[in-house]
Amino acid sequence: MQSMLQSHEHWLIVTGDEEALEKPDLASILHMMAQLKTMKKEWLEWLSRDQAATDYMKRACKDSQLPYIVECQTSKDMWEWLKTVHQMNQS
Repeated sequence: MQSMLQSHEHWLIVTGDEEALEKPDLASILHMMAQLKTMKKEWLEWLSRDQAATDYMKRACKDSQLPYIVECQTSKDMWEWLKTVHQMNQS
């Protein structure tokens, strides 16, 4: 019997090594959904601000600087690249 339960990945439940999960109630599910919605809204707001920052930075760059930042995914990445390029040019 143990071999059969092990082969079907049930043995840990039988021995108690894998504990039962708490059954979620509707209130906790709704709370989690609200949290996810808030997190998504916050992320979209951050993304919008980050895209605006990258746009400002691109418009402020000279054409010769654009190849250095074309692959940057965020304004932070862009800023780091621009700092590096400027430090190398000053050396």
